[in-house]
Amino acid sequence: MIYEFILYVYCQVRKEAHMSATSAHGDIKVYWLDNMLVVEPTSTFNIEGIIASVKTIKQLIDTRTTDKWARLIVFQNMTTLGPISGLEPIIESFQYSALNGCQLISIVGGSALNKESYTQISEHINLPIYFFDSLDEAQNFVHKNI
Repeated sequence: MIYEFILYVYCQVRKEAHMSATSAHGDIKVYWLDNMLVVEPTSTFNIEGIIASVKTIKQLIDTRTTDKWARLIVFQNMTTLGPISGLEPIIESFQYSALNGCQLISIVGGSALNKESYTQISEHINLPIYFFDSLDEAQNFVHKNI
C-alpha cells in the first residue's frame, strides 16, 4: 500500500513537471502607438512562451495601417530572459517585421545579456537595432527617422 502511494505521488509530480515544462510562460504586452509596434516583455519566457508571443506580434503586424514603422521593445525589468532556443523564433519575428515595412528596432532598457542577445540577432536580420536608456529618447528617435 505504501509503495502504491509513493508511486502515485511520483507519477503526479512527473505529470505536473511535464505540464509546467510544456505550457507557455512569459508575459508580453503588444500594441500600436502611432507608427511604432510596442512590445513590452515583462517576465521570463520559455520556448513555448516565445512562440506564442511571436504569433501575437505577427497578428498585430498584419493589422498595421502604415507602410513604414518601427518596432519598439521596452523592457520593464532586468529579469526578462528567455532560453537560447528562443532566438530562432525571435529572428523569424524580426524578419517578418522587415518584410512587412519595419524600418528599425529600438530597444529600451534590458540587461546586458538582453543587449548582447539582440546585438547577435542583428547579424541575422536586415534591420538596424538601436539601444536607448529612456522611452522618450527612443520615441523621439523613431519619430525623427521614420
